[in-house]
Amino acid sequence: MTAEWREQMRRLHGESTARQLREEGVEDRDDDLVESDLRHASLDYLQRYDPQARAEEELQIRLTGEHAASGALQFDWGNALLRPLQDSVSAAAHRHVALELTGLSRGSTVMHVRPRPAPDPEPGFDGLSLDISPADAGVRQLVNLLQALEDEQDVRAWSEILNPVDVVVKALDRFDLGMGIKWLASDGDVRTATLTARGREYVARLRETHTAVDVQRLSGRITELRSSGVVRIKTGLPKKSPAWDVKFDDPEQLFGMRLALGDQVHFIVEQRRTFDAMSRTRATDYRFLDIDPGPEALPGS
Repeated sequence: MTAEWREQMRRLHGESTARQLREEGVEDRDDDLVESDLRHASLDYLQRYDPQARAEEELQIRLTGEHAASGALQFDWGNALLRPLQDSVSAAAHRHVALELTGLSRGSTVMHVRPRPAPDPEPGFDGLSLDISPADAGVRQLVNLLQALEDEQDVRAWSEILNPVDVVVKALDRFDLGMGIKWLASDGDVRTATLTARGREYVARLRETHTAVDVQRLSGRITELRSSGVVRIKTGLPKKSPAWDVKFDDPEQLFGMRLALGDQVHFIVEQRRTFDAMSRTRATDYRFLDIDPGPEALPGS
């Protein structure tokens, strides 16, 4: 156990606890495990008198850097970071999780956040146990992902939350901030993760892209014609039918074809797909090559 952690316990629980920790000697376990054990012990004590007692949930977000030393939260930081963090937790939890800022403290800049309490269930509610926090699973996944990014590990298992987390990292890059998070769970567990310049640089490498080019046939009805030389074609009438925007290098070529809305067209196009280092498709573009003459082989095949 670190000296910093002992000092934190002294502030929270007084000199008697600090003295007991000194007498027990150096603790070589992870700080998360030590603090978890203490919270579990406190919760066990409370549950002797109230079996329904739960530890208070809190997400602590610590911003570090030259401009965070004062312990103040700049409005620009809050606007850029808080919503993407909530989106990350929600994506990991597979449901909307509303978070609210309850306080701010120093030690760099530390934001104290908690899940917004759910409304009381209606009489006769017989759903899942309310002891299960909708935020818990999401925050734990976020902690695991941030630590994996910091350690430069394979993060494909967290692909569903990488996009909102990437927004958070871009905000940290913009303000040159590091970030640490600590989750104090209702069952007494404590989980932490830190994202420093190393982790942010790893995320930047994951954004690097490459492009694959091939030739495709596209068929459908025209639903939109743009003066910039783009035609949208759609395979069917339902709103969810696949649709593509096909770009003409020369808009005059499109206008010269005298196409109209509703026309059925058959195009040969160049498809350009941009992938990142995680093999996620970041963009797909289509460029008109020719009118599709029929079942003949595609150019270059």
